[in-house]
Amino acid sequence: MVQRIILSALVLLLLFSQPAASADFEVGMAAYNAKDYRAAFSEWKPLAEQGHAEAQFNLGILYAEGQGVAADKKEGIRWWRKAAELGNVDSQIYLGAMYYDGLDLAKDYPRSYMWFKIAADSGDQQASNLRRVVADFMTSAQKTKARRLVQECRAKNFKGC
Repeated sequence: MVQRIILSALVLLLLFSQPAASADFEVGMAAYNAKDYRAAFSEWKPLAEQGHAEAQFNLGILYAEGQGVAADKKEGIRWWRKAAELGNVDSQIYLGAMYYDGLDLAKDYPRSYMWFKIAADSGDQQASNLRRVVADFMTSAQKTKARRLVQECRAKNFKGC
């Protein structure tokens, strides 16, 4: 009987926590759109810490641009990595672009290709186009490395890629 009560309580908690998280995210979006970046940060930070991929992506933007927080590109990249690991396509594209351009991350065409390929496999057409652009600059050895990185990243469920 006690187990049933505990299970019921957990189910209710899960059911009602998701809409609250969604509502907090939307409050953050409204604040961001109103250029109240500190308020957006306050709404998104707890969600990001709980594993909300969109909030993580948005925190990356706030840190990278210095909106509502001190500019910190490394912290922005850290949040984009977390979101990318959770399958956030926008973060995967950002990381791919950063590796391609060598902005804030060392230029690395195989890693750029890897992130674009992973995002493209989620159905993102922009990522698919960018993957092809990167491939045009790669040697055959880099392409082989990129394919290996994609396989390794998938095998690790995108953790530590």
